[in-house]
Amino acid sequence: MKAAVRTFWPAIMLMSMVPVHGMAADPADASAPVADQEYHSPLAGYQRWQYQPPGDWRAANDKVAEIGGWQAYAAEVWEASQQSASEADAAEDAGHHGNH
Repeated sequence: MKAAVRTFWPAIMLMSMVPVHGMAADPADASAPVADQEYHSPLAGYQRWQYQPPGDWRAANDKVAEIGGWQAYAAEVWEASQQSASEADAAEDAGHHGNH
């Protein structure tokens, strides 16, 4: 590290002497060149809400029963939480030397 500082010290000193403030255009000068500005609205891709009639609730209930009911959804969440917990434990243990 000390050798790197010694090597680059002259370059760092030369760069610090460059008049950076002289490179920018004077904001009070009306004839100074100004870069064009573009505006992109975050709402440009907005799609208006459209009414969608409700579907057949009996068919929806049958589909949920076919999948496995609420227990299937609960199992998905539980499995995901177990996986993220084991990943967090692995990350916590990485790079440590025991419990000292």
